[in-house]
Amino acid sequence: MITIRQLEIFAEVVRNDGSVTQAAAKLYVSQPSVSDTLRALEKSLGAKMFSGRGRARALTPAGESYWDYTRRILGLIDEAAQAVADFGERPQGRLSIVAVPTAGEYLVPAVLRAFLDEHPEVAVTLMVANRADATECLREGQADLAIMGRPPAGLVAENRRFDENRLLLLCGASHELAGTTPDIEAIAKSPFLLRENGSGTRAAIEELFASEDLELRQTMVLGSNLAILAALREGLGVAAMPEIAAARGIESGEVVELEVSLFPLVREWHVVWLSTRPLSAPAAAFTEMMVGQQILEPTSP
Repeated sequence: MITIRQLEIFAEVVRNDGSVTQAAAKLYVSQPSVSDTLRALEKSLGAKMFSGRGRARALTPAGESYWDYTRRILGLIDEAAQAVADFGERPQGRLSIVAVPTAGEYLVPAVLRAFLDEHPEVAVTLMVANRADATECLREGQADLAIMGRPPAGLVAENRRFDENRLLLLCGASHELAGTTPDIEAIAKSPFLLRENGSGTRAAIEELFASEDLELRQTMVLGSNLAILAALREGLGVAAMPEIAAARGIESGEVVELEVSLFPLVREWHVVWLSTRPLSAPAAAFTEMMVGQQILEPTSP
């Protein structure tokens, strides 16, 4: 008989790209225990779930098929437990949130503090990931809610808008463009600091320049808002950043906003959830609190 624990261990190995060592560390069990569980699962199913060894371990076609069912089974178990918890008078149970970095660093913490003050019975998990990874996390049912900019295409989901997300064009105070009013063509030719692939901010900037038939000539890729702010202070280029992430740098005078046509680029923040997954009482309560919030000052990451 296949057990839920076997499915949980199988799922953790898949989520760690086939690494038994990493899965064991995440589950706080020994590596031999994970290996024995996988062998027992494969024996019960009569098929190999993985091919290769070590870092070369990958799902077989049978493993890919079984992984799809495993996600659904574990998701249904979580949904069933939450459905029972939702019969309580107050939201309780679990709430899993994934947020893109700017939202996770500057928007969610203050709301989460207020939410937990009001609903201490809820166990909350907050994950921070770029837009592409956050979308996949939501798709796979690892999160009840995603906090991001534009809702993802190709996902059967619902969303609620809760605030504007203004992208400002910035440079360091000592940069040659500081205090000038360059045109968008000059910006395209300047060294430009970009977030990594999968970032919503990066996608918005690339779409904007493409719509103007312009190509960014020189780019440097950095993996966080803080890294971009540091690079701006050093005069390494210009960048488009969410206003809430750049606010303190602007206030201190270390970075300055450039007055360029098409900027600020105004986007929106959304709370997103799968249409096919019932919104739990904790998720509904958090969504209402997120939508009803007013951002007065950015929260330091």
